[in-house]
Amino acid sequence: MLDSPDNNDFNDSEKTSQAGGLDDVLEIVVKSFLDQLFPRQGLLLLDERKQLKYHNQKAQDLCQALAASLPPTISPPTVTTLAKNSGKSEILFPAQLSKLCQSLIDAQASFPDQALQLYEEITLPTGQTVRITGRWIQLQEKDTPYILLRLEDVADSASQQARSDAYQYGLTTRQMEVWALHLQGLPRTDIAQKLYIELCTVKKHMKNIYNKRRGEAG
Repeated sequence: MLDSPDNNDFNDSEKTSQAGGLDDVLEIVVKSFLDQLFPRQGLLLLDERKQLKYHNQKAQDLCQALAASLPPTISPPTVTTLAKNSGKSEILFPAQLSKLCQSLIDAQASFPDQALQLYEEITLPTGQTVRITGRWIQLQEKDTPYILLRLEDVADSASQQARSDAYQYGLTTRQMEVWALHLQGLPRTDIAQKLYIELCTVKKHMKNIYNKRRGEAG
């Protein structure tokens, strides 16, 4: 589990982030490019001082879920972002995200020429698994780099992908269920237990799925 950050970092960040979010051009780039590239994921964009510049609704929902999983004695700080066209918005910023941001900042200082991507998966008490991926990105040439944090509900993303693949490759309903659990990273024995089917049946479904994805008759 990641360590809790120093809340003073967020007090400074909150004060300065209210000075403004992204400029008009960058806001258009984010909304038209990043949101379309990662349509089912929560997105947060921060500058090198960890000032929050942009977040979408999915990120706000998953941050709320992460914050709710913290012990009652830990109160995650609230960070404010100010978008030019959508007004001021507040979002909880749990310790897991702050730690990942700081790791990216430290990594860039140590390895400036390497494009590093860091990630962590956190299973909440509810059973929900949230995958956090962080990397540096440059939205415009000669522009300062930003930290992009992507948050996704692993089960939800896998289910959405499985439905898309079912439509594209003609998977049956049961094959789609097996494929969704496989995309979550579950081993075949766990898939069999979850769906109350035999292991050999899971193997047969997986073989047919792979055949269909290769364009063969399943």
